[in-house]
Amino acid sequence: MFYKNVLDKDGLLLLKNFFTEEESNKIIEFADELENYPEEKGKWMIYFENGKKKSRIENFLNYNSELKNFVQNKIHTNIENIIESKLNLFKEKLNWKYGGGDGFKSHQDHPAFNDFPCKIFYNVAIFANNSTKENGCLEFSKGNYKYNILDYESNNSGKISQEIENKLKWEKIETTPRDLVIFDSFVPHRSDKNYTKNSRRIFYFTYNLKEEGDFHNCYIIKKRMEFPPDIEREKGKNYNSLGNKYNLANPLK
Repeated sequence: MFYKNVLDKDGLLLLKNFFTEEESNKIIEFADELENYPEEKGKWMIYFENGKKKSRIENFLNYNSELKNFVQNKIHTNIENIIESKLNLFKEKLNWKYGGGDGFKSHQDHPAFNDFPCKIFYNVAIFANNSTKENGCLEFSKGNYKYNILDYESNNSGKISQEIENKLKWEKIETTPRDLVIFDSFVPHRSDKNYTKNSRRIFYFTYNLKEEGDFHNCYIIKKRMEFPPDIEREKGKNYNSLGNKYNLANPLK
């Protein structure tokens, strides 16, 4: 109940040392494995920034049984206990932010998912290396933002307006691979550029309330159509315009 109250109040819950040392090493191994996945049509979805610098991979759990079991047994079940509700996995992704990689502008996640009939989503972040102020750790503006979409810039960038962003109080959350962060789809968040030479890697597993439906396959089909990975794109088609809602405030191209 305590954890649920904190999450409801702040939109954010940081659990230090949630994973054992052995489990944190497995998280790093999983990230290393996914980083070596090649582009392949119709399977996992790899996205890039600045040419061919990897920035994200999605839709990988069905192709990695060990990672899928780890998520189900160590994350999914525990998160249901914290949130006190049964959940369905909505989507999964791993974000790389290589040395010099761009940050993510201030945004809320809910506008990217609002074509699905869910009143709220919960994101679970786990970390494949130390996430620090120097390499662009997550930043949140905690508070009761549930069911409230803030004002956004009018240029379709998906970024919260500068006026609103300046009024919010931001907190940098530094983490290790033993930590876990839960945040809802309304809490504003952002991250800075990676000013180091090393990669900053974060897994995100997004859940919706089970009673509201199972949309994992629907999401993948819709995103693959409107904002497909490079290897599946038609030449000359402007996907940044077509799939803008799947590209909110981030450096993906």
